[in-house]
Amino acid sequence: MFATEQQKSDRRLHLSDGVTVLETNPADLPSRGISLPELSVSRLWRHGPDWLPAAISSQPEVETVAMPDECASEMKKTTHTLLTTDEGPCVENVIDCQRYSSLSRLLRVTAYVRRAIQLFKGNTAVNHQAGLTSTELTEAEKLWLPTVQATLKNDKCFTTWQKQLNLFQDKHGLLRCGGRLANADIPYATKHPILLPRGHHFTALVVRNAHVRVAHDGVKETLTETRMKFWIIKGRSLVRSLIHQCVLCRRFHGTPYRAPPPPPLPDIRVKEEPPSPSPVLTLPAHSMFNHLDLPTQKRCGFVSSHAS
Repeated sequence: MFATEQQKSDRRLHLSDGVTVLETNPADLPSRGISLPELSVSRLWRHGPDWLPAAISSQPEVETVAMPDECASEMKKTTHTLLTTDEGPCVENVIDCQRYSSLSRLLRVTAYVRRAIQLFKGNTAVNHQAGLTSTELTEAEKLWLPTVQATLKNDKCFTTWQKQLNLFQDKHGLLRCGGRLANADIPYATKHPILLPRGHHFTALVVRNAHVRVAHDGVKETLTETRMKFWIIKGRSLVRSLIHQCVLCRRFHGTPYRAPPPPPLPDIRVKEEPPSPSPVLTLPAHSMFNHLDLPTQKRCGFVSSHAS
């Protein structure tokens, strides 16, 4: 319903200089109906009413009264302590890996964010129009690994893992597994794989990426591909559970459609009945073959064969 003139006049507020507030309210412009071009150039919308600066400057100053000493002494004193830890930048504070289902997509997003930060810092050597390089993807992966491994040292089994796997830190501060393959002619990442926790989402992305690289093969092949670079705590059970969740594997390697249960046996096979007389005429065997002139004398023969 439209407001009447009396209601409009009742809603108007007047200042000392006679300026009506309702007519110069910028918030009323869209409700009254105005086009976007007119709204974009409206001085009232962009800067407010003309009387507003004068009204603010004409306001009287508020006198502040100091608190009496008696009241100040009765106030409770509260002490707040702020504890901060300097752990350096954490990539999880910027990118939530739980939102990604592919390791390659997560690393590409991380690489683009890292490139943008370098551009904001004024690094003109970064070409923001070129595609991502393998070096940028490797640096993005190295940015995630310390964050993923941060939960390992807080685990109660870390001391046991450190003895069993002969853990050490490389030059980048990453935990790697030792072993007896130091003299083997294989890559360094395979000799000393990077340790990953079982429960982190990044580890699940690594396993799924390896599962895709082996063309959705079984647990053994996926685990072998994963251990070319990473060593996962209880990795076999994790690989088995993730392969069980793979939609493509369940579609092509699942059990076939189960046949319906067989029907019950007919009555003739399960019920006992006396034999019924047969209408076919039965004759003794000797009467059937009496008319045939068959030889009755027994004869013997000898057959031999030899290789020619």
